[in-house]
Amino acid sequence: MEVSSPEFELTIRRVTGPDETVIRGFVTSQALDGSMHPRNRISVYILSKRSSSGRKKGFVLDSFQLESLVEYLRLQEYVRETLERELPRDQEEVDPDGEPVRGDVWSWARVRELELRLRDLHNPQTFKRLNEAGLNAEAHERELPAPEKPETRTLFVNRLECDWSPDHTLEATFRDGKFVNLQ
Repeated sequence: MEVSSPEFELTIRRVTGPDETVIRGFVTSQALDGSMHPRNRISVYILSKRSSSGRKKGFVLDSFQLESLVEYLRLQEYVRETLERELPRDQEEVDPDGEPVRGDVWSWARVRELELRLRDLHNPQTFKRLNEAGLNAEAHERELPAPEKPETRTLFVNRLECDWSPDHTLEATFRDGKFVNLQ
């Protein structure tokens, strides 16, 4: 079921990072799927940039990020069905000798976080932060995801914790309402 205009509340708990560009908080909404989000709540990790207007410090939540959040809420059934199909495949690849994931995937896996990015993280603030961390231009390319194309409407990443991969967080990426990959 696709919700046309889901209601939600975004609570910002803290803003961190050397230039205050990492926003952590949570989203509460009745639109969240109960299998993936039993408490109708999900932690969010938002990569942002500093506000450049005025003298006050601030950060930016742009329309791309907000549209991506709304898309995530609208497509809960599709996201759940996709993850329920893809997670068992991942388990069979990673741990072929382990007990296969059958039935309730959510007893084996948990959605830990929703990541919302800027359309393009290649901006002066990000490069400055990476330089201060001692990374060169080659490392910038390795550390930063490729910029999204101008026609990309939405992008969100689910970070998942799975019993068959205790040392690795899986990331399920969705672009423009379609599943991209699980890695």
